Amino acid sequence: MHLTSGSGTALLDRLERAGFIRRIPNPDDRRSLLVQLDSERAQGAVKRFKELEQIFVQESSGFTEGELRKVAEFIQDVGEITSGVRNLD
Repeated sequence: MHLTSGSGTALLDRLERAGFIRRIPNPDDRRSLLVQLDSERAQGAVKRFKELEQIFVQESSGFTEGELRKVAEFIQDVGEITSGVRNLD
């Protein structure tokens, strides 16, 4: 994902606050933690992501590499724009 350790920690913090993951002690190394999916919500999100990924792979087979790059840039831009927006459900 090409994240710095600080960015990775911030991402994990947000996932933990949203109830998608929990951090648990690593039984093999007291200096580290393991990350575990922690709810049906997280498992549902992973399932939905895999469904969307499969649809994208099927639908994008006719795109050029340049077109796919533009789609990826758009998705990244949308993610940056919405990163401060909270889910209100």
